[in-house]
Amino acid sequence: LREYDISAFGAKKGKGSVEYGEKWLADLEEIIIDAKRTPNIAREFEMIDYDTDRYGNPLPRLCDKNNHSIDATRYAFSNDMKKGKYVYEY
Repeated sequence: LREYDISAFGAKKGKGSVEYGEKWLADLEEIIIDAKRTPNIAREFEMIDYDTDRYGNPLPRLCDKNNHSIDATRYAFSNDMKKGKYVYEY
């Protein structure tokens, strides 16, 4: 990545970080996705469901499959989550 002058760093992970990130995203007033330009991301956000236990009861976290874009979104906003930023102006 450095060869192409791309600045990248690892995401910090810890106990409860996935659930926290999912809740943070869910608490946003709106997530805008351009389905024409990013159809896979749009499909992922539309199709995601909560994980269930062996009895079919919902668990407080999303299914951990077909969620690569959602994971990337959580990582991209990890600094904002720490700062408590919820409103974005454009």
